[in-house]
Amino acid sequence: MGGCTIMVLDSSNEESSYQINHEHDCTWVEESVEEEDSVSYKPREDYKGVTQHVTSHADHGKCFLDDADRFWFLQHTYRQLERWKVSLHTYVLMDNHFHFFLTGRVDGAVQKFMAYVKAGYARYFNRRYNRRGRLWRCRYYALVIRSHQHLYTTSFYIEANPWRSAIVSHPELYAWSSYRVNSGQAGSNILTPHPTWSSFAEGGHGWNAGYREAMEAYLECGRRFKTHSPLPPHGDALLCPLPRRKPNAADI
Repeated sequence: MGGCTIMVLDSSNEESSYQINHEHDCTWVEESVEEEDSVSYKPREDYKGVTQHVTSHADHGKCFLDDADRFWFLQHTYRQLERWKVSLHTYVLMDNHFHFFLTGRVDGAVQKFMAYVKAGYARYFNRRYNRRGRLWRCRYYALVIRSHQHLYTTSFYIEANPWRSAIVSHPELYAWSSYRVNSGQAGSNILTPHPTWSSFAEGGHGWNAGYREAMEAYLECGRRFKTHSPLPPHGDALLCPLPRRKPNAADI
């Protein structure tokens, strides 16, 4: 299996590229995993082509203590994306939780993907820090995206997490999110652009510039209206401008 290239910012805000070899230091995470949805929970809408916003929080304290943890988590995530046929469009890693914006390419893919991502990382974390017990807080949260308005604002909401938490003054300054890639400022093979991102393309330019412009509008909306919700704030009307061309329903 090939390596995962992850573009991040180092401590001096200079761009760095890290090539991660999946055959190194992660073979032991392939133990059997009991899927969390095997117990009596309401079934998830985890079908082929359905885009979801998923997030999981640490049960107690932090789940990422340093950059080595974050790198390991992303390399492990990349391996599971390929294994379970899931496309990742947006992500952010915070100290005590993470967000993914993703689409399963086969039925049931996201549930299996999340089970292995969380269990594999928990084993890594417990071994590295010589600890016992659960790492994650119960079941992961999942929300199915049902409109193109919700789709765009959810992606911005995820990548704006560090800005909203006052960790950075702009999302592009945070190393552990997908924003620099989606805005065209860096490259990474861990991400797959959502089909609707093409709606940001205008005047012969690529979609990245339009994505970046729409994020700026989202941030300005947050400043002016004190709203940071991934949901449309006034019914189906958005404070943030959307691409002029709506995506096809089949793309959502």
